Amino acid sequence: MNSESRENGYIVLQGLTKHFGLVVAVDRVDLNIAQGEFFALLGPSGCGKTTTLRLIAGLERPTAGRIFIGGRDVTDLVPRERDVAMVFQDYALYPHMTLLENIGYPLKVRGVPRKKLVARVREVAEHLKIADLLDRRPSQVSGGQQQRAAVARALVHEPKVFLFDEPLSNLDAKLRLEARAFLKHLQREVGVTTVYVTHDQAEAMAMADRIAVMFAGRIAQVGSPLDVYREPMTVEVAAFLGNPPMNLIPGRLEGGEFVGPGFRIPLSSTSPSGEAFLGIRPEHLRLAERGETGAIPGRLYAVQPLGPEVLVTAQVGEVTVSVRLFTEELPHLGDEVWLLVDPSRVHLFDSGGKRIR
Repeated sequence: MNSESRENGYIVLQGLTKHFGLVVAVDRVDLNIAQGEFFALLGPSGCGKTTTLRLIAGLERPTAGRIFIGGRDVTDLVPRERDVAMVFQDYALYPHMTLLENIGYPLKVRGVPRKKLVARVREVAEHLKIADLLDRRPSQVSGGQQQRAAVARALVHEPKVFLFDEPLSNLDAKLRLEARAFLKHLQREVGVTTVYVTHDQAEAMAMADRIAVMFAGRIAQVGSPLDVYREPMTVEVAAFLGNPPMNLIPGRLEGGEFVGPGFRIPLSSTSPSGEAFLGIRPEHLRLAERGETGAIPGRLYAVQPLGPEVLVTAQVGEVTVSVRLFTEELPHLGDEVWLLVDPSRVHLFDSGGKRIR
């Protein structure tokens, strides 16, 4: 990577690799993250996303590759010389300290005078609406308040980069939604370049400007959340994004049609023949009448009412297929169901799992 391409990104990872013995945790990762961007590393447990974050922070040394922050090569610098702040999954607050002492700790180790330290902590705490809790210890406040204290500690010394490692995973569902909105608003307000690690695809989709989907130490796809959702480049990405994820039905491409278990779907464009996977988002299927052209036959597996929508699951061949119906009424279904899809909404993947354009 030349200097010109490095200038286009605020955080640049170049061939970043990390081995733990024989295990390759991060495998030749290249990334270019813009200044002020909210960037998410998304993937299942063990995919290398947290290790990548720790490499950026300087908490791990890379086996190979380089790391640049703000045009400066920080690969060999210790964490305090990188001007980054990290919020951990467990918040890492000192239990014997008050929130004021926890939040002010980064300033204390930098030798900031007590009066200035307290003033800065109170300013940040006011911003995060925890100023009235500063004399309490972590055990005396809620999980959401602990999370805000951890963010305040990251904010207090005005770092160049925020690094978040699954900071919402310990919160209940309602608090998680509130914290998601809070963090997104805060990041926009302060404009600090942010790298956010999560296994929760809804969290990444809702918060990030761009996401990188990781599997087995490698990046499978990078793009805006909607671009990756609408055009996944592999079956792995397709099956990971979405709740429920994309349906993937094995079959064959023959003469401009997809042939699956008990059905044929004419396609809107010609495709090469051979083994393939048909990908359909649950929201792009609807219930059909028996015998409708292109309808997919299945056996009813489950019906789940979810308030403003109903999730129907059907057995199609050897796989289950999810259908999202935007209705509050439970459909009247027998054992047999028929599903219809708009051919322009289907995704095709070859036998190796790569997208067929």
